[in-house]
Amino acid sequence: RGPRKHYSRWNNVGDCEMNNGAWLAVTKVKESKASLKTLAACTAASGTANAGGHATWWGSIIEGKEYGCFVIPDAPDCREAPWSRVNHLGNGRDARANNYTWTLPHFSEPEDKKCVFRMRYNISTDDYDPFNTNSSFNDKPQSGIRSP
Repeated sequence: RGPRKHYSRWNNVGDCEMNNGAWLAVTKVKESKASLKTLAACTAASGTANAGGHATWWGSIIEGKEYGCFVIPDAPDCREAPWSRVNHLGNGRDARANNYTWTLPHFSEPEDKKCVFRMRYNISTDDYDPFNTNSSFNDKPQSGIRSP
């Protein structure tokens, strides 16, 4: 079969097994729980404050690596943005500002963690003809084209 890898020609369990493969689920992990050193300890702690979330016993896809206890992150909070008037900086219904209360993830292990926050703000404007302006009008200094 060869060494395990994180990619495959088959993208579902049925096709993989039908072609004599061994399906290996790959997931994101929130953190490693080095303090939980056995399958029994990891399983017992899953869902408790000690684990910091749903913990699972998992091995590396690289041959020879030991298994360990990992915390699976909660599903992301994906939702449609609330209605907003055009060009009013997020003013929503009843003249109230749209907002989102973001709860930062908690990590129970003491190591420092990195967090990336990406925020986008799209603005609509009447400065350009909405039906006849497209990407060809973008700034191209090498060609002497300056955005309007």
